[in-house]
Amino acid sequence: IDYITKGKSNELQRPKLAFNSSWGKPGADLIHVDHLVPVQKFSEVFDHDSENPRNLQMFHRDTDEKTIPVLPSLIKWPTFLEEGSLKMDKATRLSQKDALTT
Repeated sequence: IDYITKGKSNELQRPKLAFNSSWGKPGADLIHVDHLVPVQKFSEVFDHDSENPRNLQMFHRDTDEKTIPVLPSLIKWPTFLEEGSLKMDKATRLSQKDALTT
């Protein structure tokens, strides 16, 4: 978490929409402003003073490589997942509950 929230990696080039923990519950309006929070820094997702835990999920494209850390690109994957053997999306998910997954 420190890797993505400290230094230049923390700043986002443009705001991203994080969703509150109430997003996606039965009967919820998925695009209602109460469920979405614009964030300009990764550290804003980990704001423990917020009433609603936040989540941010990003699917990376090739153009993201220079602007935000693409964590899946930094992992040494098993050889059976080498380039061309299996098509996988590059995604990063951050949660206010101190979780970071790729």
